[in-house]
Amino acid sequence: MRYADIHNDYHTTYPGFFAGIPPYIDAAESEMYRIKTAQNFDTQVFNSDTNLEVKFETGPMSHRVLGGFDYADFRARSIVGEALNLTPFNVYHPVYGLPESLLAFPCSGGAPTPVDEVPLCRRPDQHITQAGTYVQDQIRLGSWIAVLGARHDWIDNATSGSPAQKDQATSYRARLMYELAFGLTPYVSYAESFVPEVGTTFGGQAFEPRHAPYVRKSLASSVLILMTVGVNIRLGAV
Repeated sequence: MRYADIHNDYHTTYPGFFAGIPPYIDAAESEMYRIKTAQNFDTQVFNSDTNLEVKFETGPMSHRVLGGFDYADFRARSIVGEALNLTPFNVYHPVYGLPESLLAFPCSGGAPTPVDEVPLCRRPDQHITQAGTYVQDQIRLGSWIAVLGARHDWIDNATSGSPAQKDQATSYRARLMYELAFGLTPYVSYAESFVPEVGTTFGGQAFEPRHAPYVRKSLASSVLILMTVGVNIRLGAV
């Protein structure tokens, strides 16, 4: 069980071309406009995981069966803002501390206006919960080891200004390994993920959960190091 209460203040300045402004404002390509941003986040996260493991044998095969239930609760409030600094900045001969000429969009919308400070606008509050139940069986037959697992998740996403989202899905994982006599264990594995996406679009809308498969082929060592050879193949999100 774990609980975290996090407050984060983030302030930065970056070149204007990241926001679509021309990279330079002079013919010598030495001066540019910059953008100031400010972001304040308050986040509370609660996690719990309860599980039970059972060991038994069926003929020549040994089993380690793990089953459980986990729960996560995520809450976030944020205020963010940015403003265009129209004071030219020379990238080859920078001078800091010059008076700033800021231009920003009002939080209520409309055309950009001159401002003295970066305006901070409240973003949609977000409350996401995820509950999942899972089961996994690790099977050993001689030098062969197989891991088979499945889980089902329920995700609720309540983002102010967006319709409530309720999603659920079942995901699977499998791994096949062979222990070699000299300590190396080649394996191939397949896993699926189904997780909520925290945050919102620029329009303030919640994201859909991410559901994606992952395939991996590797070689592991039973000594103190872990070596990865072969290839890692990541499939795109479904």
